[in-house]
Amino acid sequence: MPPLFAQSLGPAMDNLPGPVQDLHDVLAHCRWTGVVRIDRGPSLGTRPVCAVVEFSPDGASRGR
Repeated sequence: MPPLFAQSLGPAMDNLPGPVQDLHDVLAHCRWTGVVRIDRGPSLGTRPVCAVVEFSPDGASRGR
């Protein structure tokens, strides 16, 4: 059974860059470190969802 993220995206998973696919292709608990830039989508649901998962504000850099 594919990971939940892959199940949610379905065939669109194949359109993601390879490193993003690799990041989400896990079946066990994992921890990664690095630096990301947050670019949120324009939909109305973006802010509440990002608040729930505690993402940084749009355009922010986050990492170690």
